[in-house]
Amino acid sequence: MLKRHFVADLFLFALLAVLYTSCGETDNGGAPPKMTYNDAEQAMLKQGQEIAQAGFKVLSARLAAAIEKDGVNGAIPVCKEAAMSITDSLSKAVGLDVRRTSHKVRNIANAPDGIDKLMADYFTNFIDADKQWKPVLLPMKTRKEYRGYYPIIMNGQCSSCHGVVEKDIPNDTYELILQQYPSDQAVNFFPGSLRGMWVVTFNEDPAEVSGS
Repeated sequence: MLKRHFVADLFLFALLAVLYTSCGETDNGGAPPKMTYNDAEQAMLKQGQEIAQAGFKVLSARLAAAIEKDGVNGAIPVCKEAAMSITDSLSKAVGLDVRRTSHKVRNIANAPDGIDKLMADYFTNFIDADKQWKPVLLPMKTRKEYRGYYPIIMNGQCSSCHGVVEKDIPNDTYELILQQYPSDQAVNFFPGSLRGMWVVTFNEDPAEVSGS
C-alpha cells in the first residue's frame, strides 16, 4: 500500500511539472503548483463544485425518469440529447464554460484535450492508490484563466450503460449504444473507477472573485 501511495505522489509531482511547463507562464517561475489554495481560489473551486453537482443532479434525474418510463434502452437517446443540453444550459446560466469529458468518451464532442488527459491520469492514479481525491484548480496560459476539475466516479447504477460489455451491458443495449455513438469508448468501467470529469473554466482573476 505504501508503495502504491508513493507511486501516486510521484506521478502527481511529475504531472504537475508537465502541466506548468505546457500551460504557459506562471507566477512561480515554472515550479510545480501548490495543491493548497488561497481564499479566492477556494471560492472558485467551491463554485465549480456546486455547478458540477447541479449538472449531475439534473442529468441523473432526467435519466432516472427515462429509465422508469422506457427502460435502459429507451433512455439511451434521452441521454444523448440531455447530456449536451444540460452542460450548454449550465454554461449560459453561470456565464462560464462547463463541460464533461473523459479518458474514454461516449460522445466525441466531449473528447479530452491534452490537459484533460493528464488530469484523468492524475485522478486515476489517486484512485488506484486508494487515496482520497480532491477537486483541482489549474491556472492555464494566463492568470485570468483557471480550470476546475471535478471527478465523476463510476457507481453501480451506471453499469447497465458503462459497465462490462456482455456482463453488465446486454448485447441489445450495447447495439443501441453503438447506433447512437459509433465511436463509443465509454464501457468496461468498474464501480469506484474514474468515469470522467466535470470541467469548469473561469476566465477571471481569483482576486476579482474574492473582492466580489
